[in-house]
Amino acid sequence: MDLYDAIRSRRSVYNFKSDEVADDIILRVLEAGTMAPSAFNSQPWEFILVKDPEIKQEIALMREKIPRQKRALETAPLLLVVCYKPNEKLGDDVFASCFTAIENILLALTAEGLAGVILAFRNRKLKELLGLDENMQLAAVIPIGYAAEEPSPKKMAELKERLHINQYTIQRR
Repeated sequence: MDLYDAIRSRRSVYNFKSDEVADDIILRVLEAGTMAPSAFNSQPWEFILVKDPEIKQEIALMREKIPRQKRALETAPLLLVVCYKPNEKLGDDVFASCFTAIENILLALTAEGLAGVILAFRNRKLKELLGLDENMQLAAVIPIGYAAEEPSPKKMAELKERLHINQYTIQRR
């Protein structure tokens, strides 16, 4: 699959097949994440791959009030936790850098025939569960697996509705 096909076909998936994902595929996907650009080449991301069913269930219970996210966390064979250590000099660029890695990962998943979804977690309980100290922050949790559903096509705004030249201009939508 070429890059533009992956970009066009990538979808957020909340229901996964129980099929295992081969380690070599996951390593290839994570390698794609590490190739992302980052502020001053800081490469601030750290990855925790959660395979243990009991830990996955504990994480899913943290989303009890959001059924769609809970289902994604319960059904995905793998959870990828992306975390980072804040850097005072780089500020928000560290967090933004993690999301360049996450986007590479999502596109690599799509190219491999896999699916995922970004779930934001700012949760002390999750940090404790994963053994993260106070200095580490959570960027996202990404359930990963083979889609058990066919997501509907995305309705996307046309570029001309979002593009501004030289300065922002209010456009009627």
